[in-house]
Formats: sequence, C-alpha cells, structure tokens
Amino acid sequence: MDHPSSRKLKVNLLQVSDLEDFKDVLKEKIQMLKNVEPDDIVFLNYDYCNILILPNTLLKPLADNIMDLKIQIKRKKVFRNWTLKEVGSEIYKNTFNSIDSIQKLNLEEFSELNSSFNKEKIEYFIKQLKDKAFAFNNKISSNKAISELDGSQGYGNLDYKVVIQDVPVLINKAKKQNIEKRVAQNLAQIDILKDQDEQDNN
Repeated sequence: MDHPSSRKLKVNLLQVSDLEDFKDVLKEKIQMLKNVEPDDIVFLNYDYCNILILPNTLLKPLADNIMDLKIQIKRKKVFRNWTLKEVGSEIYKNTFNSIDSIQKLNLEEFSELNSSFNKEKIEYFIKQLKDKAFAFNNKISSNKAISELDGSQGYGNLDYKVVIQDVPVLINKAKKQNIEKRVAQNLAQIDILKDQDEQDNN
C-alpha cells in the first residue's frame, strides 16, 4: 500500500540483515537522513497504530509480509503530523489552536500611505501588476516539488515551492476537510525555511 511521501528502496538481504543495518542504507539514499545519528532513526509499523519496531528486527520477515515502514527522527516531526495547536505552542509560542484564533492582519491599524503618488504613478503600478499576473498565467509548472526541508523541529517534502524574485512561496494542496492540518503544515515549513535562510546568510 502506498502512503503519502512513501518511497521504495531496493535492498540486498544478504548484505542488510536487520533494521539497524538498514539505517546505513537510508542515510545513503535519503538526503535528510545523511547527518542524522543512527540512534535517532526509529521505525514504526505504518499500518498498525504506529507501533515501534526494534532495530534488531530482521528485514526478511518484514519483506515477506510486505510491511510498510514509517521512518521517524527522534525529537522531530514530519510536517503533515503537526496540528495547529502544536505549531502555535511549540514553534510560535502562541496559544492559537484553530484558524479563527490566529491573529489576523488588520490594515486599518496602519497609517495611511503618503499621498505623494500621483495618478500616473498609480496607473503605472497597476499596469506592472497586471503584466506580471499575465506572465504567470498558465506558466507555473505543476510538477511535484522534490525539495526537502529539514529543521530542528520538523522535516518532510514540500508540495510545491515557487520562488518569485528570491522570495520562496510555499504551496500546499488541501481538501476542505483538512484545511487546518495544511495550514499547520505550512506554518511549520515557513519557520524552518526562515531558519535555513538565516543559516545560508551567515
């Protein structure tokens, strides 16, 4: 059975006998695991309540039973598993637990713009926006992003990433029944992307 963000790896069972050995394969094949200590990689049974599987478990019986493994990094959570309440309390140090409780931007709280823009400048600005909007129309690739984010508190694949003049825009697909889950995922990704950007600039 295929799961979200699932990946199939071929393993020689004569060379890799148990899950402890399998960690070396994962570190070689999966970019976000390259710098993770083997002891921090844990295995769970994807289909049965996320039951922990011991690292000395033999691979062959797992392969014979076609068991799907869930791989996690200790003290970190994959993006899709975050809830809004967890993102609010653990990442943003806030108390929001729903979309309605997130602080909203109120433009009326800001001072009015300096009215030094004449009509011609405003019309030119509007034209520039329309030109850019037209340039993007049907021009954005719908290919799934292969970018991976790996931060101190979360990790996982991005749904889509669009870079506009060096500004990354993260896009997540969401159904109506799980919009809050996707908002939580997006907020977690934004925080990690911010940390990575700061590291790149240092």
